[in-house]
Amino acid sequence: MQGERLWNDHHVRKSSTFARITNASCGSGHARAGRDLRYFNYSDFSIQQRAAFHGLSETEAKAVLAYVRLGDKGPAVPLVASAAPLNPPCQPDPSLDAPQVEGWAAGAGLEAAARRRSAETGRAAQLRHNQGKPGQESATARAQDAQGNGPRRFR
Repeated sequence: MQGERLWNDHHVRKSSTFARITNASCGSGHARAGRDLRYFNYSDFSIQQRAAFHGLSETEAKAVLAYVRLGDKGPAVPLVASAAPLNPPCQPDPSLDAPQVEGWAAGAGLEAAARRRSAETGRAAQLRHNQGKPGQESATARAQDAQGNGPRRFR
């Protein structure tokens, strides 16, 4: 299969603006058979455009795309709605404690980051407001920590 050969053996150009050939292949930077591209729901168009960016012809880019979509005989890649190219992975959140392990790699995304940022910003403002007032912050901070709304601390 031409796509598999290109995925694993083709030494790609660094970019479309530099003629330098790298000592890397598509498979050097991606999971086996492009499973990461499928998991994070990259479109056919974006995969083909990126292949062209690295110096593959349109025909070669289509062969690589076919390999990514159909070539791997491993376990099926789960469909996870929150797994998207621009939705940052690895955002922790209590909602990820659900039993669907397949979605853990996608993380909780932007919503979790925004919620956590909002909670941390509110707590920082409260700390500034209560600065110099002994005992004022501690009861509120303990309540937030008990609810899991305070800043995350590593112990």
